Amino acid sequence: MNKNSETYQLIDDYLLGRLSDEALARIKERIASDEEFAEQVRIHQAVIDGLTDHASEELRSELNKSPVKEKKVPVSSFSRIKKLGYAAVLLALFGVAGYFYLTRSTLNEKLYEEYFSSYPNRLTEGLRGSQPYFTGLSEENMAGITKGLEAYENKDYQGVIHNLERKPELLNEYPALKFYLALSHSQSGNPEKAIRYLKELDKGQKDFYIEVLPWYLALSYLQNNQPEMAKSQLKVIIEKGYMFDENAQEIMQMLEGRD
Repeated sequence: MNKNSETYQLIDDYLLGRLSDEALARIKERIASDEEFAEQVRIHQAVIDGLTDHASEELRSELNKSPVKEKKVPVSSFSRIKKLGYAAVLLALFGVAGYFYLTRSTLNEKLYEEYFSSYPNRLTEGLRGSQPYFTGLSEENMAGITKGLEAYENKDYQGVIHNLERKPELLNEYPALKFYLALSHSQSGNPEKAIRYLKELDKGQKDFYIEVLPWYLALSYLQNNQPEMAKSQLKVIIEKGYMFDENAQEIMQMLEGRD
């Protein structure tokens, strides 16, 4: 990888929230001290904003099956015209391949954002006693699980992670917890960890999540910019007629249409 490609990848990871805390601190220091690099970041952000707007219009058009309404060009320093100008600058900085990579990665993430919805907490009934799922647990362990699932219902995904990852042995004993933990990592911007948990479930005993597992795996792969892996899961959904099969067909058509 040449220097320009490395710089492009670094900026891309920064703007899409893929850096570790340590790497994030380093790039912020560089932005503050290196004006040329800071300008590249600003240009890159402008292009992402422009492509995101365009991608969102395309997706809405596909989903609604109606023409996209023409948008008024805002009178601002980051108008659509200027964003197209920045795109030309980015082409000069990073090359054609880098620009189209950005387009694809942005569309992958937009597909994830458009289609992701949290799966209901199917373990709550077990906690309330009508269909016991958790048995023989200490008060401390039960309290941690309860807090984790309540956090999930409240969309406090960091709370889910904090409470459920403290006792890894419970995740192995009650694997359904990994499902909600995976979705929480996905919504916290950590698709790699979400994929890891979902793949562990895919190898183990099947539960209520058997039909939705490929769907959330596909979305996590899109979030992680792995469209080919996403397509393999979408094919499973379509072929077996699992839940979300209509949505899977829509995404598959869009992914194949841009190849």
